[in-house]
Amino acid sequence: MKKGVNLKLRSIILLLLLLLTAKILAYEIQVPNMPAGMCFKDMNSDGFVDIIVGHRTTWGSTSPNISILVNDGYGRFSVADSSITSCGYQDYPILQDINNDGDTDLVTESIDFSTGVIDRFFRIYTNFRLGIHPYIDYPLQRNGTIDKWICFPAPDRSHYLSFVCNQDSYWGYIHLSESGQLLNQVYYDLLNYPQDINYTDIDNDGYFDVIIQYPHAVSLWKGYSNGFDQLNISGQVLVQGGLFADMDNNGSSEYVTLYKMLLPYTVISVYSINVTTVTQQYYFFVDQTAIYPQTGDLNNDGYPDLVYNSSFYAPLHNTDISFTWVIKNIAGILDSIPIAYYTGYSSYMSYIADVNNDGWNDIVTSVRSVPSKINILYNDYTGHFIEDSPTVTEDNYASIPNIEISCFPNPFRESTNINFKTKTPLYNPKLEIYNIKGQRIKSIELQKSNTRENTILWDGTDNNHRKVSAGIYFLKMVSDKTQSRLMKCIKY
Repeated sequence: MKKGVNLKLRSIILLLLLLLTAKILAYEIQVPNMPAGMCFKDMNSDGFVDIIVGHRTTWGSTSPNISILVNDGYGRFSVADSSITSCGYQDYPILQDINNDGDTDLVTESIDFSTGVIDRFFRIYTNFRLGIHPYIDYPLQRNGTIDKWICFPAPDRSHYLSFVCNQDSYWGYIHLSESGQLLNQVYYDLLNYPQDINYTDIDNDGYFDVIIQYPHAVSLWKGYSNGFDQLNISGQVLVQGGLFADMDNNGSSEYVTLYKMLLPYTVISVYSINVTTVTQQYYFFVDQTAIYPQTGDLNNDGYPDLVYNSSFYAPLHNTDISFTWVIKNIAGILDSIPIAYYTGYSSYMSYIADVNNDGWNDIVTSVRSVPSKINILYNDYTGHFIEDSPTVTEDNYASIPNIEISCFPNPFRESTNINFKTKTPLYNPKLEIYNIKGQRIKSIELQKSNTRENTILWDGTDNNHRKVSAGIYFLKMVSDKTQSRLMKCIKY
């Protein structure tokens, strides 16, 4: 009993210390609506990863539910496209080449409120780009809230969109052909309420297998060429959320799980798993209610580290989730002492990505608050994190926000004048113009090598002196390593 009291006291002291010293240690980006997931892709072919954000809107409100945040080349972002709007959600977007044409597609689990009832479906945006959003919808055939979904390919280049529903206790999948067309939908009733779903090729036969997680057990659905069959699997498992990762870097994945105990404790476990048995390798407790684990190598030592967010009181509420935590992987074993980074009140879900193209993974965290925003923790090249990108110097840090770019008229028919000005001189400046596909169609270099303000006439032609078609174009001023925000320009 005394040990339990000491643990509780230690948690309270830790919470008070963190809250008293809390300072947002992250770069903040404001986004149109509450983020409900992110994925990363170079949308304008400039060599830097951009962010695609899925949003949640309120009942009865039609507003942006997907936005594209364009990278300025230093790992800082601005909203370039938020034209996809609806009355509903676009949850947890991922990128997959669903139709096998060599270009990634955007897949979301979507909810539509516009009819007055809740319609659930998967939406696939084929060859998703700035300003280009063609899509196909695949409505679900059963009701109930989808708690989690995954997308994975089959050996024949078809794809599965698999999901679990805790509310009505089932799991199912939508099977899409090699060209992205619907083959069938299959649903399986479950005896227990599922907590999570993941996939891995457990027996290395070339087919992905599906793992359904319950609070104290897992079930294995073995993958074959024509679907899935359930197999019995033994072993005690504590799991409410999990993932597969090669934690010891030996070529096979371990099963890393989170299980929420009496608040605010979580047990983190690492298991080995095969087609018959799941065996716990080791476990430890942390003094937070941990949610949404992610893994990635944060210190470039070849071992994936663990990142999660936390809530101290109510794990099902968005209003008290406040910290992003990092657990280092030391030669294949997770350290039992997490490192806390305060990423804003209601920080919710973190992702691991190299946003400034420096070869080190950073952490991007969604913040479910008003105003809605995303926070970035930049890697300092040691596996620890800071609020400013280390690729930004004092000169370009000061100059990027101060480059103002505008054009008139906008929209234009034949030509438009692009004006830019900055508080600091621009050396060797040039104007770059991109089409809606993110392809650079025009570069205009200025005659002056050192200037603070100038106006450039764009006559509506590309680099081959051909008139461009009507549509949306993006303008950017570039000067050595300094560049402006993207500006949208419309030709009619």
